[in-house]
Amino acid sequence: MDNDKKLRAQARGIKAANTVIDQAVKLTNYSSYHAYRRSLRLSNYYLLLAFLLALYSLIPIKANSHGTITSLVFIMLLAYFFLYYWIMAKAAKLKRDSDHVMLQVAFNGLLSEGWSIYDGIADDLGQESLEITFTKERPLLTNIWYLAQKKKQTLPLPADDILNLKYYLAQLTNISRPEKKYVAYATLDDGLVEELTSSGIRVDELPRKYKTKPGRWNYAVATGIATNALLGYPHFSAYMLSVDPLEVFQEVLDETSKRNSKK
Repeated sequence: MDNDKKLRAQARGIKAANTVIDQAVKLTNYSSYHAYRRSLRLSNYYLLLAFLLALYSLIPIKANSHGTITSLVFIMLLAYFFLYYWIMAKAAKLKRDSDHVMLQVAFNGLLSEGWSIYDGIADDLGQESLEITFTKERPLLTNIWYLAQKKKQTLPLPADDILNLKYYLAQLTNISRPEKKYVAYATLDDGLVEELTSSGIRVDELPRKYKTKPGRWNYAVATGIATNALLGYPHFSAYMLSVDPLEVFQEVLDETSKRNSKK
């Protein structure tokens, strides 16, 4: 009896320790790309509020009120910079993991620059999801520099990037089992939907809660059009992505033979 009590106590201790570890991981790392983008979006709303208060402080009002608002704006901006730094620090591992995965799935030694892989949120019983993104996460000033230099445009996707994506989707289907299914989804605009479907990738729309809109300036750099960060920013929806593995594997064989014949 005493031994059973000790075992139960040990089990409770292990469970409590695991809970603490899980909470610590959540505190210092994002579990998905969706969670990261949501935090970044909320921080941008906070910055917008600080900006509106700053504009309000310019309105002629009583001197004492003006000083109070100015001080509040300063504190909010300071808090925003700390918040932004914390978000970027938490996202560092997420980005490193994505880069590592992209190196692993590079087909024929070609690393795709136009899309990335992150942990998804469309998980279910017996299903694990991956989120595909078509923009790169960069600071605002870096994005503006690339736009000015006309660099880092990745959309529309090059043919090699599309083939790599199709091959990855085919592999997900190939390793899926009845007890564990692997799926991939993405947030797309109408242009990407048309491009992917015309390339043989099936897209099925998902509920709004799975949508992860890209950063405006990240999207502008990906398309190479600065105005896409503002007036040209399109409507996005979430879609499940899938392919016919047999067709894709045959396409890969044909492409490999074609490249070998040119050597």
